[in-house]
Amino acid sequence: MKKLLLAGAVAITAITSLSPSATLTRAAGSAPTISVNPFKVRIDGITNLRGSHLQPNTLYILLIAVPSSNKPKSATFISYVRTSRQGGVHLNIHVPALTHCGPAMLYAYPQKSKVAIHTRLTLTGCKASGNIGVPPAPPKKKP
Repeated sequence: MKKLLLAGAVAITAITSLSPSATLTRAAGSAPTISVNPFKVRIDGITNLRGSHLQPNTLYILLIAVPSSNKPKSATFISYVRTSRQGGVHLNIHVPALTHCGPAMLYAYPQKSKVAIHTRLTLTGCKASGNIGVPPAPPKKKP
């Protein structure tokens, strides 16, 4: 049986169990979740990351992938953070200059693991446009 939990308005976690009774014994909020506030972040801005029910005393590596798809155009290392003894984390993240804006995904990878916890966010404030104009003509030589 699969059950979807919505933590805040950001992280969706799937819980899989073999029997319906196994789901009832697990607390509703015990799935690991991360969320960001504000959801829309400017490039070079700061967002607040909160995580709960993560692995205690574990180092997590944070990455941002743009756009939020299976094949992102860019993925950037943001930071690393160690969780508390209770498995929580609270961190202000500075979003670096990226080449793309729009829907993005923030991934938190536990140390020595390939399974990530993720949340969605929107990056704004890109100044570069997709159209690159013709370069100016070289200066004329003086006779």
